[in-house]
Amino acid sequence: QDLAFVVDEDVPASALVAAAREAAGPVLREMRAFDVYPGERLGRPGTKSIAFRVEFQAPDRTLSDEDAAALRSQIADALHERFGAELRS
Repeated sequence: QDLAFVVDEDVPASALVAAAREAAGPVLREMRAFDVYPGERLGRPGTKSIAFRVEFQAPDRTLSDEDAAALRSQIADALHERFGAELRS
């Protein structure tokens, strides 16, 4: 799945990944940045959009769509709380 967040331009992708790992726990198997888009193009100078490819996997069961949605929400909430990150739709 892909998730993109708008954050202040000085927030490193590695900090977002670390916070997401704390929020989602071990079922967040992979979270890799693959695109950075300057905020000026979004009409929001001083920000950037970072897109991540995320993979969820539980060791003991298959995750449902509802499980994945809950994990996305946990990550988005944690990044918003810590960095003011906004999930792009």
